[in-house]
Amino acid sequence: MGQNDSIERRETMKDLILNVLVRINDLRQNLSSPLKNQRGAGTVEYALVIAVIVIMIVGVAKYMGPELQQFFVEVVDKVRNFAK
Repeated sequence: MGQNDSIERRETMKDLILNVLVRINDLRQNLSSPLKNQRGAGTVEYALVIAVIVIMIVGVAKYMGPELQQFFVEVVDKVRNFAK
């Protein structure tokens, strides 16, 4: 995979993450209005936001798996070389 492909994938992921965050904010605002006077509404909102974030993290990890693995391999190698 070339450098341009990697850059395009990162830009695509940035767009995807931004889109998800905007939708999370819209969802939070839509849920908070009718539930504002009910107890526990905040808990439901936080649970939904956490669930969406977890789904997003899993999706990013699957989409960028090989790149993330290579990144962490490089970090570990640098730490090992620094410690020598």
